[in-house]
Amino acid sequence: MDFSERITRAFPSTMAGEVEGLANSLAAEGATLSTYSFSVTVGNECIAIPERLYADSRRALIGDGDAAACLLTRHHNGFVRQRALEQVLLLDEPWAVPFIVRLVGEYVVEIVEQIDEAFSQHLPDNLAAFVRANPDFIHLTRARVTSYWDCYFRTTPRREHVGFRLMDRIEAASVLQAVGLQWVDSHR
Repeated sequence: MDFSERITRAFPSTMAGEVEGLANSLAAEGATLSTYSFSVTVGNECIAIPERLYADSRRALIGDGDAAACLLTRHHNGFVRQRALEQVLLLDEPWAVPFIVRLVGEYVVEIVEQIDEAFSQHLPDNLAAFVRANPDFIHLTRARVTSYWDCYFRTTPRREHVGFRLMDRIEAASVLQAVGLQWVDSHR
């Protein structure tokens, strides 16, 4: 599968036209992707998001639209991921959710704190549907939070670590929405 196809497959098929132009632009600039991707269900469609995007860090794709910002959350530079996340957190689109949730299971605690802060204000409705459609991905994300906590943050009690608090909030909100109740954040 070539670069453009992999970028296109990272989003629902309804976005193909928009994403193809973005993929062509990135390819022309010499961007590359890691070999690995992660697959999730968005709506009723399986998408495969590249683990990492290797592109010039000076490239300001954030002004290139929401799909570009989502892709930049997979950038190899954590500062670029964090800057892109600011825009992605404002999106109310089901296809943006996996880009956010994947960051919860990564090692840059400042990014996890940024997500935690945004989600303490508002848990997107799209998040609950995503969690219910992707239980294995959620389980893997929690396992990654545990692994990074064990390696780098073990001096912080689990109940105080932002990754565990955020995963608890994400999972609880999904369950409550499924039964018609609203999440009230008791951590704040």
